[in-house]
Amino acid sequence: MNRALALTFPFVSPFSAWLKHRLEQTFVWLRAELPPLAVQTLSARDEANQLRDMAADLMKSDPSFAQDLYAAADRHEEAHTAKA
Repeated sequence: MNRALALTFPFVSPFSAWLKHRLEQTFVWLRAELPPLAVQTLSARDEANQLRDMAADLMKSDPSFAQDLYAAADRHEEAHTAKA
């Protein structure tokens, strides 16, 4: 996927040469491959516990939604622990 970048300017001046060089550097930098992000994998129990913590924080302001989150956490944990 290495394609040559050809930029042309209608006239040559020190500024246009500098600008061409900077644009080429920018495009090379943008196409550079980024290192993979470190991904933390959580178990279904850990994910469900995070959801329960969020529900506990919301219990005073929106008890109905908090109950829905508790139920979702239970369903998630049950569905993923049944597979194991």
